[in-house]
This record gives sequence, C-alpha cells and structure tokens, in this order.
Amino acid sequence: MTMHRLKSPLRPLQGLAALLLAGQMLVFLPHWIWPENFVPSDVLQPAAFAWGLLSFSAASVIFWPSGTVEFKAALSERRRGDAISAFLFLVGGPVFFGFCMGLWFIAGPVSYHLHRMSNSTILSTTTHRVQYADDFGPRSCGNRAVLVGDRLLWPRRVCKLRSSDMEALRKGGVMAVFGTESKFGVLVSESTVEDAGASAVQKRGQ
Repeated sequence: MTMHRLKSPLRPLQGLAALLLAGQMLVFLPHWIWPENFVPSDVLQPAAFAWGLLSFSAASVIFWPSGTVEFKAALSERRRGDAISAFLFLVGGPVFFGFCMGLWFIAGPVSYHLHRMSNSTILSTTTHRVQYADDFGPRSCGNRAVLVGDRLLWPRRVCKLRSSDMEALRKGGVMAVFGTESKFGVLVSESTVEDAGASAVQKRGQ
C-alpha cells in the first residue's frame, strides 16, 4: 500500500505522537524479550485504559491522514483489494500500535518498575489459582502457568515452571509463589504446586 506524504499543520503533532509511540516501544521491547517473571496486579488497569486511549489517539494522528487518502483513492478507482488493505491499516494501526501497546506498556514495564521502586515491597509467599499451564508461550516464557484474571491485554502468567509442576497444572489448580510483593504485583523467585485442600483457607486468587 502506498503511503502518501502530506504537508499539513498536523506535521508537528505527528512528530510528537511518533516520539510517544517510539519511546513506549523502546521501553516495552526489553521487558518483552527479557521478562523478569513479574505478575502485575490490577491496580493500574484504570490508568492503563486511559493511557491506551492516549496511545490510540497518537497512533490515529499518524495512521489516519495518509490512510484516509489511500482508502478514498482505492474506493474511487474501485480497487477493492487496496481499499480493504487501507481500511485494515486505518483501523488496525491505531488499535494495535496504539491502544493494545499502551495497555501492555502499563501492564509490563510500568507496573514492573513501580514495583521495584515501591517502599511497600515485601518478601512473601502467596497462592494463586491457575487456569491452565502449557509450553506454548514464547521462548522467554516457556513452561508457563496462566493465572485466573489473565487477559490478552493484561497478561498474568508465571514463567519457567518445573516440568513436573507444569504437568500437574495443565488442567488448572493452585500454585504457591514466593517473591517480592507490592500493590503493583509480584516478582516471582520460586513457584510450586500447592495442595488444593491445604490452600483452600489461604486462597487469594489475585
């Protein structure tokens, strides 16, 4: 698809939007490639939604001017394939590179670094309900347990389980997690399968 370079008063705003999205991406990528086995809490979800909308707006400023021109041109010339591509570009660009990336940015590096800087961080063992465990995640998060409350845009997963624990949790269960805990989440040091009967009283299901 052809990108149309436009001379418009939006150019300075587009520059600021590009800086915001690029900075967000540069901070997010190391967290995605080299995860620290951090499980975020839900405390920042309202802020993440607001930031996602801001990122969506920033991406729209970049994607929509040129995308709209291409979409209209393809429609007028009855180029259906190009029109569909342009429409997906208009919608998918701001949604993925804006809103989705904005939520992942808050759930990942922002929650993690706030956790590391928190004065209320303590060493503790907590129990968590597991939906399932599998080894289909990225190589950086192999043998993972997907916790209750996990969402596409707010992942809550414990990585690097022992093979025996992963097999025991394939259909769900309860796991004990040892690590540093704050209101922003848990930085996992160790995890083990928890006996369901013994943990019934302790259940926190974060």
